[in-house]
Amino acid sequence: MIIKFLGILDIICSVIILLSLFLPQGIIRICGIYLVVKGIVFGLLGIGHGGLEFVSIIDAFIGIYLLTGISIGFFRIVFFIFLLQKGLFSLF
Repeated sequence: MIIKFLGILDIICSVIILLSLFLPQGIIRICGIYLVVKGIVFGLLGIGHGGLEFVSIIDAFIGIYLLTGISIGFFRIVFFIFLLQKGLFSLF
């Protein structure tokens, strides 16, 4: 149940990344904070597989990217695809 919920939040964040040029900074920051916190909890603490979770560390990196306000088109598309596929895999 929690995995599906986190997957839905990943999908929402992927859409926020895609539309980040048109959304208020507050929404983008909330998404960035969520990704950093999730990345730290699941990545650095190794929750889930008993070790360092590389994919969750990427989540934290994407969150930092959002919090800095940098908007590079290539990275935006790559991060959108990454979070979307991760979220969809969590649902099935």
